[in-house]
Amino acid sequence: MLTSIDPHARWGDLANLPFLEGYPTKESADALRAELQFERAVQVYLWALPAMNLFAMRKAQERQFGAGASVMAIWHDRLDAKPLVTTPNPDVIHAMAWLDLKRDGPVVIEAPPGLQGLLDDAWHRPLTDVGLAGPDQGKGGKYLLVPADHEGEIPDGYFTLRSPTHGVFVFWRAFLEAGRSEPGVALLQRTRIYPLARKDAPPAMRFVSASGVPLNLDSPRDITYFENLASFINNEPAAPEDFAMRGMAATLGIVKGRPFQPDAHMKSLLETAAQVGFKMSTAVAYADDPSVQAYEDRMWRPGFHGGSPVFKTDTYLDVDAMLASFHSADSTRPAMTVAMPGRGAQYLGGLTDADGDNLLGERSYRLHVPADVPVLNYWSVVLHDADTRALLDNGERIPSIASNSNLRLNPDGSADIFFGPEAPKDGSANWLKTVPGRGWFAAIRLYSPTQAFFDKTWRPGNIEKVRERQTPAKRASLEQLATEAFLYGFPLVEGVSGQVRLSTVPVASVAAPVNTFGHETTLATPERSRKAGVVSPNSDTLYTVAQVDVGPEPLVFRVPDIQGRYYVFQFIDAWTNNFAYVGLRSAGEHAGEFLLVPPGWSGEAPQGMRVIRAPTRLFMITGRLLVNGEEDIPNATKLAAALALIPLSQYPRLSDTRSRKLGDWPLPQPEPNVPQELMFWERLRTWAMAYPPHPDDAAYQQRFEPLGLLAQRSPYVGADPALAAALRAGEEAARATIDQEGQRLFPLRNNWQAAWEMFNYNTHFFEFGTLDAPRWKIAQPERSRLVRAVAARLAIWGNQAYEAFYPFTFLDADGAPLSGEHRYVVHFDQPPPVDGFWSLTMYDAPDFMLVDNPLRRYAIGDRTQGLQYNPDGSLDLYLQKESPGPGRESNWLPAPAGRFRPMLRMYVPRSEAFDDGKWRLPPIRRGA
Repeated sequence: MLTSIDPHARWGDLANLPFLEGYPTKESADALRAELQFERAVQVYLWALPAMNLFAMRKAQERQFGAGASVMAIWHDRLDAKPLVTTPNPDVIHAMAWLDLKRDGPVVIEAPPGLQGLLDDAWHRPLTDVGLAGPDQGKGGKYLLVPADHEGEIPDGYFTLRSPTHGVFVFWRAFLEAGRSEPGVALLQRTRIYPLARKDAPPAMRFVSASGVPLNLDSPRDITYFENLASFINNEPAAPEDFAMRGMAATLGIVKGRPFQPDAHMKSLLETAAQVGFKMSTAVAYADDPSVQAYEDRMWRPGFHGGSPVFKTDTYLDVDAMLASFHSADSTRPAMTVAMPGRGAQYLGGLTDADGDNLLGERSYRLHVPADVPVLNYWSVVLHDADTRALLDNGERIPSIASNSNLRLNPDGSADIFFGPEAPKDGSANWLKTVPGRGWFAAIRLYSPTQAFFDKTWRPGNIEKVRERQTPAKRASLEQLATEAFLYGFPLVEGVSGQVRLSTVPVASVAAPVNTFGHETTLATPERSRKAGVVSPNSDTLYTVAQVDVGPEPLVFRVPDIQGRYYVFQFIDAWTNNFAYVGLRSAGEHAGEFLLVPPGWSGEAPQGMRVIRAPTRLFMITGRLLVNGEEDIPNATKLAAALALIPLSQYPRLSDTRSRKLGDWPLPQPEPNVPQELMFWERLRTWAMAYPPHPDDAAYQQRFEPLGLLAQRSPYVGADPALAAALRAGEEAARATIDQEGQRLFPLRNNWQAAWEMFNYNTHFFEFGTLDAPRWKIAQPERSRLVRAVAARLAIWGNQAYEAFYPFTFLDADGAPLSGEHRYVVHFDQPPPVDGFWSLTMYDAPDFMLVDNPLRRYAIGDRTQGLQYNPDGSLDLYLQKESPGPGRESNWLPAPAGRFRPMLRMYVPRSEAFDDGKWRLPPIRRGA
């Protein structure tokens, strides 16, 4: 849906804010200062983009492969669509390394002959080309990088460069030979990098293969961007030309030599500023600007524009050219800005078709490439994702057609290349698949271009729309719509399916008839949790759970005096929104009675009784009662037994529930004759109709009408084959998206996913015990829906962070996956700051179930008997498969043999746990 935005109205509001006798009123001053602070944050984002582009790449590589100038990552099998990196070239072999001149002092780089490379400083400013366009002229040689303030003797025999920054980017490329990458990899592995001080005994190089590793090398779009900037500013010298922008950064709390500790307000502001800054750079990069076209009669743009590798004119910095470049690409070098016939490379970018329209994934297009393409080496056409700027993930490993590999020529030597979701009848050999719902752009890359390119006597054709065959296009569009619908509906189907299991089948001790509490009498174990099918179960508390249907009439919820122990009753609607909390935090230990009413109820509650309005007539109450050891279980179960759900018509008399049976519930039933492969869609259709969401979402649901989800009768019995195929493909794509986003959706803190916003997708329903504040609501609907789907997969029915914070991780301190093959130590300088309790629970991966072990210890925490603290109050926990020995076994959390995922539970966390940074999640380090 497009929204009309009139910025002039907003600017006019600011201009017309009232002043009193020349002074701003308090309200005016607050509004203007808030606007100024936000504008400064956005401008700081844009100013820092060149540096943060490189910083994100460097940190991602170091997390995955380790730090040090001698570590070089090589994409042995060429770059594919797995890494998120801006406009990579999949037709050459890439290698990257990172220097730190502050740490190592002057550094020597021995470059092999025959490569194409560059060296950039940490602000993405070119230091030199390396190879044919560099001082070694392709013969190879020794380069010496020294810090700008280096005062020592400079030895002879080197191509010496002074870097204005401590960080230096080493970026090598090697070419395929007869379609093979092995010779190029061998060439790159002849590189040597070492400190000058160690030239007589240089450390060994470590060449790591980055192929197939799903690295996120893109700069972040959230507060992590500013956290990265604070780290960068603390470690790089301040140049005079940066003082003004560093002054703006200082107003945000980013100052060299000081810790960056934004408060909650500033975090929220910076989170939004990063999103706006990214979108502004996108708007600049994709602007319809004829002045940056490569040809007056073509829509192609030069791959690099601005006329200078540092974007300087005679009198100013071309900031739009800089933003456009670093939004969509990385690395600059002098050879990009000058005509060097027969050497180097040139690029053309196609963002629009011949009509000036953006290139869309559901449409089909054709590009005519005239004969005699002016190159001595080869040329290619590559597709990139308009959002990520990475290679378009279209299901093919490499979305590219190249003259030296897979190109089919016409008889006259020209070529026609086709783009679209379906292969054309003719020309499929030159077809590049696009993805409905994903905008894209094309890049023409020319290696060793000849004079005809530079004098423009040869020009590629425009990308032109093709008349589409309706059936394939419609099917492709349906697949994308099905992907979107699955992400949207997955929490409803997953949540209601779980409620059905717990109210119809004796799969767990909490299984009980509708409107009746089922109580655990023992803590969770691997066997019970797997049988119940509940992911990431809690083994610190006794669960007491009720599936509630207030459709027939309201219910009174009676909570006894809990006697001071921690407890919480979490109310979760059919769409998995947390809409109310009754617990020690919100209600105290003398909770009392609450009236639970359905949507639209307008009756009267008994005097003094608090009303909780349910968003859907079906919902779940999940109670957690803290248990302090096995001997405390009888006390907790006694309290649970005193809970009651009483129909309002019978209040205050307790209901007689003895005759109730599992399955005694008029649940809307999906059509039983639907094939199993389409049953998800039938459940979604049935239950979305029975349990409608908020009106905002109801309007959003209308878009899924072509999928049959709004039909009164099931369209999935004998479904149209094209629709069935689209639904299957959409489900597969959506499940893959959920699994991928589950590992990268939330910011990493020492490689923990500090997912404090995982359950903040409820933006409409705030009843008793909830906090209706901006920081606890995900403002963007698209992100809210995606987060909700990920939460339903990883830890369904979890609490919001103000009630319980659930950091989890798949990675150790070095970014390697956690595995029972190794031993690990978690060192807490201070125990987790909570007002409730904390624990660390072990789960296997990818199922996220408890791990069986000889101690029958599934979690370890502040109530673990015998837990040993260090003399200074710190704490070491051991995560491994085998016992760490008698002296350490009290602090041992057993791990499985394979991959695992620990989760830290912090109930009623204090603000420093996720707010002001005073307490940090500890890295999990590999031990001896």
